[in-house]
Amino acid sequence: MIVTVKLFARLRAAIGRGEIQIKVEGNRISDLIRQLAQDYRVRGILYDTEGNVAPMILVINNTETARTTEANTTYGGLDNELRDGDVVSILEQGCGA
Repeated sequence: MIVTVKLFARLRAAIGRGEIQIKVEGNRISDLIRQLAQDYRVRGILYDTEGNVAPMILVINNTETARTTEANTTYGGLDNELRDGDVVSILEQGCGA
């Protein structure tokens, strides 16, 4: 499936664009994050030193927030399913655009 990813702050600077389209192997937000880290070599931004998605990463799928930390899984977190054509915004909390 193909999703549009909107990037902000350090991710935008590291990838060199504010928006990309990516073909995701899998159907969950966690699959997208993992693939983005591999394809664009931004693991150091997206993951902490223990291999978990960094707690300051905020993911918004279309208009629904997907919390990335275990304590904030009200909206399903990284297990939220993606659909072809979704628009996913990835932000770092506390960072400017």
